[in-house]
Amino acid sequence: MEPAVRCHLSPPSALVAVRGDLDVFSAAQVGYRVGDAMRSGCLSIMVDAGETPFVDIAALSELARAAAVVRACDGTFDLAAASPSFRRLSTLSGLDVVFRLVAADPPSVSRTPGG
Repeated sequence: MEPAVRCHLSPPSALVAVRGDLDVFSAAQVGYRVGDAMRSGCLSIMVDAGETPFVDIAALSELARAAAVVRACDGTFDLAAASPSFRRLSTLSGLDVVFRLVAADPPSVSRTPGG
């Protein structure tokens, strides 16, 4: 599955949907989208990981960096619909305390590539 990152802005909130493997390269795209969202006035960021079958530690580190930037501006950064392996790696790495893992699916956003 080719990685794709989509962002839906609805200031003051943004939903960033990730599709495909989340590695250091696709996580950088998430970071760029979070930055764009913040520049658009969004300080409540939710990342939808519902279609992310694989995540590596480099990607988690990039997500932690993005979460720290959002929180430094008094914003919130949540991860929704993370797989059990995503949650386990977050817990083992200690990064589960850096961003909030939300069990439920986020509000609907098209999970198709492009946008």
